[in-house]
Parts: sequence; structure tokens; C-alpha cells
Amino acid sequence: MRNNTEFMIMNTPQIHVIGLSLELYHEIFDDFDGILMGQLEKYKDSLSRISDIKHSTICRSRRQVEVALKNAEETGTDCVVLIPMCYTTSLNVLEPALTT
Repeated sequence: MRNNTEFMIMNTPQIHVIGLSLELYHEIFDDFDGILMGQLEKYKDSLSRISDIKHSTICRSRRQVEVALKNAEETGTDCVVLIPMCYTTSLNVLEPALTT
């Protein structure tokens, strides 16, 4: 039986935060990037209380998601947090995420 006074050292998880959007919104709405970055910063503030955020980005296309997930994998990230920032298609995210 383990002694109750022994504690396991737990490291803070290293995470990669990916905000999800669509290119269309960035073409139509002025300062949409600024609005989404403001939202993403709020999410990151909350997540930083329980994790170490190694990288964050907003992706507008499947290719950008693929690149972001590859980056997270190559840097040894413990967890990838996908945050839909507005309507986004599952085709942009699902297949790349499943192959990671």
C-alpha cells in the first residue's frame, strides 16, 4: 500500500490551441481577425490557469488545420484544443484530427 504522504509530481500539460473559423467570414467582415483574436485570448487566459500554452493560432481552412496539427505533433504537445470560434465545417477539422 502506498504511503498517503507520497505525492506524484505532475507536470503542467503542454497544449496547442487552435481556433477554427472560415475564410468567408474574413473576406466579408471588417476586423474579423481582430474580433477572433480577442476571443481566442480569453480562451487562452482560462486555459493558461491549468496548462502551458505552447502555441496558438486561428485556422480558416483544412490546409491550415493540417499544418497546425502537424506542428503540434512535431513539438511534442500533450494536447490539442480545438475551439470553434464561429461556424466551421467539420470537413476542415475531422479528417486531419483523426489522422493525428
